[in-house]
Amino acid sequence: RFGTYMAAGGVVGKAALAGAVGDVFTDFSAKTCDGIAYGTSFADGQVIDRYSLLFKPELTERLKTIVKAAPNQAQALNLVPASPQEVTVINVMNPSQMIDDLEKAVSSRVDAAQSFLLHQFLIGVREVALGKEPAGAKSGEFTSAAVGDEIISFNLTNDSLNRVWLLTARDRTKMARLAENLLSQVREKQFAVIHHEQVAGFDLMNSSEPSRGAAVFIGDVLALGSRLQLLKLIEAYRSGQRMTATPQFMLANQSMRSLLALRDLPAVPVTSFSSVKEESGEMMISLARAFGTSPIPAQVSVLEQLQMAASTTSLIEQGLLFESQSPLGNLPFLVSLGDGSITRKE
Repeated sequence: RFGTYMAAGGVVGKAALAGAVGDVFTDFSAKTCDGIAYGTSFADGQVIDRYSLLFKPELTERLKTIVKAAPNQAQALNLVPASPQEVTVINVMNPSQMIDDLEKAVSSRVDAAQSFLLHQFLIGVREVALGKEPAGAKSGEFTSAAVGDEIISFNLTNDSLNRVWLLTARDRTKMARLAENLLSQVREKQFAVIHHEQVAGFDLMNSSEPSRGAAVFIGDVLALGSRLQLLKLIEAYRSGQRMTATPQFMLANQSMRSLLALRDLPAVPVTSFSSVKEESGEMMISLARAFGTSPIPAQVSVLEQLQMAASTTSLIEQGLLFESQSPLGNLPFLVSLGDGSITRKE
């Protein structure tokens, strides 16, 4: 339920019934989950945290047929600028179809009224994210034909309004039509105007309705977000400032791949990377304040070298496994909780 609430703060929050659907997942969890397991360990100088949602065996088997990780093509990942706050990579076979199949799996385990709420909510999510399906197309049919297996969202700031989405195109013509639907649709029977702007050889499509943002194709990848963030994306792409080329990412990616290799997993459905620089800096300031000192420049410069935190979501025999690794684990968070109560001892 908490996860649903957090998601409702972003794009999903604009979908109809975003609040009510939390009750659906609460009931679904009560009927399908046996518990939550947690563990932490240390490996190669990293803190490894593991959380697992323990599903009933029949649900786990059903999910294995629905959620299938796609090969890590990293086509869109190479477009992410060098210094993001957070990046989430979804690599699943036919993501639109997967959403439909997940809906069926949930609906079969809740009552009819809740199933109806969930269905209406997911329709709203599709319309908010990619506009309405073209006339005559079944729910999700056109999207399945247009959107590829790799979807990425990232943020260069801590403001959720600045999030950018990258979608690989299975069919670029259909994807362009979806983008036009998204940018032009405001309310039923009301439409915005799309203004085309040429930026360094790229066709940047801007909606006259600010809340719909802008869109641009970079190769076969469609980027969706605000005009300002897409301008930053284009500039980073042209200058070669890629996250995948930074030591902070390469170290995190290598460590994550080593963990997956231990479980013989070449790919997982969801991967995320995040910067730990800010939270680690806040921890240093808290500790310095507690001990009556101040961070020295040499200490601050180390923060720039910290590798990114990485996490994966995968299906195991017991259910869903969330595995994360980072230089300091939950220590910065724990220190922030104690900030003000930590006293200096001689």
